[in-house]
Amino acid sequence: MRYHDKTIDRLNDTNMACIFDDLTRLCFKDSCNLINISPDDWKYKFLNFKPDIFMVESAWCGYKNSWGNIISSSKEEKLKPLSDILTFCKKNDIPTIFWNKEDPVSFDLFLPVAKKFDYVFTTDEGCIVKYKNALNHKRVYSLLFAANPKIHNPIKILEERNSKACFAGAYYRLRYPQRCEDLNEILDAAVNTIGLEIYDRNYKLGMIQYRFPKKYMPFVKGSLEAEELDIANKGYKVMINVNSIKNSNTMFSRRVFEGLACGTPVVSSYSKGIKNIFKDLVFMGNCIDDIEKEFLRLSQDENYYENKVIKGIRYILNNHTYNHRLIYILSKIGIGIKEEVKNIAVISKVNSKDDFNKFIEMYNKQTYRYKKLIIITNNKNIIKLKKYNKNISYILYDEKSKYKFLDNFINEEYISIINVKNNYGENYLEDLINATLYTDADFIGKKSYYIEDKEQLKCINKSSSFKYVNNIDLDKGILKFKSLSNYTLEELIKDVNKNYIKLDNLPIKYFSIDNFNLICKI
Repeated sequence: MRYHDKTIDRLNDTNMACIFDDLTRLCFKDSCNLINISPDDWKYKFLNFKPDIFMVESAWCGYKNSWGNIISSSKEEKLKPLSDILTFCKKNDIPTIFWNKEDPVSFDLFLPVAKKFDYVFTTDEGCIVKYKNALNHKRVYSLLFAANPKIHNPIKILEERNSKACFAGAYYRLRYPQRCEDLNEILDAAVNTIGLEIYDRNYKLGMIQYRFPKKYMPFVKGSLEAEELDIANKGYKVMINVNSIKNSNTMFSRRVFEGLACGTPVVSSYSKGIKNIFKDLVFMGNCIDDIEKEFLRLSQDENYYENKVIKGIRYILNNHTYNHRLIYILSKIGIGIKEEVKNIAVISKVNSKDDFNKFIEMYNKQTYRYKKLIIITNNKNIIKLKKYNKNISYILYDEKSKYKFLDNFINEEYISIINVKNNYGENYLEDLINATLYTDADFIGKKSYYIEDKEQLKCINKSSSFKYVNNIDLDKGILKFKSLSNYTLEELIKDVNKNYIKLDNLPIKYFSIDNFNLICKI
């Protein structure tokens, strides 16, 4: 059973009817057109919004609590609203997908409903064989949690983060005793070193089996709604994670993905999946002494901390967003998505062979693939080098070309002006383009960067990372080309010479990312 005959132009054009709880709804909402349905309005929405797929998670209440405990029921009478939808989908060739995000713990609870769907996805790879045996088909796949960059991103919400460690989650005194032991060890290590604050998921329930032990109560700040999790994800220097499931290759808390995407180093209890997927990006200590040392190192070693931050953001944005997850789901169903890439015109003004070689070297070491090298020069000897470098575009700057509009030479979505005197690291373009996943700024660059002064490195504008700023030098970022669509080549050269751009009729929105991958000589 595969739906081979459909291709969707853009991922965001996917219409997905769904039954999701709040957290998952927020996670997928920016990857597609979510159609949240209830038992009362589903038919109207299916007929009017024409979903491409219907996806249901192991939901406890659904949209606006409209599903209650229906999805976890094994009684056909109670499942009738869902069964009616699935019957409609079958008649209208709409693929149906069930995602059990509670595996392996709730495998049996949600198995009756999983049997009704065309495709089943599970957070635990180890449950795949069990599902295949129980469902009598092979359309079963693993699906990990991920991050939504529109929500889970490093954009500052505070000028300075709280220096303490934060745990946002639940305490299960009776249900998971080993989890409690693991969590106690990390919480104690935080209290002994950098300090601790807790947001208790079950704070409002007031039930003793979910209450944190008395010694941690002074650190409990209350609870957070789904829309408030930014406070925990990027309001603190360090995030604490604990795992109920230790030996799954794929199942562990969603907060790990979300915290790293927000630029928050994670200290966690052991998880086989975390170790396999994140290697040393997430710290897992063997004892309280190890954990205390890690908290102190994150607090005191600035280079170590910032490396963790940047590597974590990059890894998540490159590999583990809900866009990645939705593309994977659609691929298993047989629905194609046309590849979406953001091309960069990498431009430099070059008038000597030495500058030419520096520019080529910088360009070739960039990890970002979708780029085009453009050289602007008034030196015809540089143009002659074209026969040795066929993948380079050359613009001869002369009286004939200077008055031409830039769209005669450039058709990429972004441009990046390179100053060959600067040292650009290999991830320079990649990190800039990744930021387009979470900000709509016209110019994304580095207000904060390093300068080399007498063989010493100094950080400039250190507090300007991951925030909106008033301006950024032209040779320190990427700019949406549409901002310059009415520019002539001469106007661009003038701006390159002064290293600054100001458009009279169009205000530019600037966003500054981290201070890595750029060293300027003075």
